[in-house]
Amino acid sequence: MSLSQRHLAKIKTGFPAGEVADVIAELGRISTSETMDSQGNLDNAIGAILELSKGNFVELKGLVDAAKIDFRDVIYWWYLETNRATHPMADEIKTVHEGRGGYVEIEGIRYTIDHVAEGSFCIQFPGGKARKDRQRHFEALTAFAESKSPKWSIG
Repeated sequence: MSLSQRHLAKIKTGFPAGEVADVIAELGRISTSETMDSQGNLDNAIGAILELSKGNFVELKGLVDAAKIDFRDVIYWWYLETNRATHPMADEIKTVHEGRGGYVEIEGIRYTIDHVAEGSFCIQFPGGKARKDRQRHFEALTAFAESKSPKWSIG
């Protein structure tokens, strides 16, 4: 496997010099046969692994193991991490009690959290009159729910 120049640069700047060879070898355990025979998918998975591992070799090994099972998982986790960190309203969402009876609040508007099943929650997004902020709130709440876990949803 040959790594892209972008990936090599990320490895060299993100990991201690003594771990660079080990990181390259570990990433070499993933092949296109595990990414639907697509070099693009492989490159995306490696990029996600490098971002998510944040220079931690043990974390990188766990992410490589996960990618060997299903590379889409690490790409999805990277997507969730990226959306949570970059959504323009992320800092405006306040959570009050994350379980039954709790709510999240954006710009003074409360959205109820319902307990759906063991460990699963749904943020209620009411229908009715269209509000100018409705789409922005829906997008922010969706990003918030996805960043919490797959067991959170918008209803």
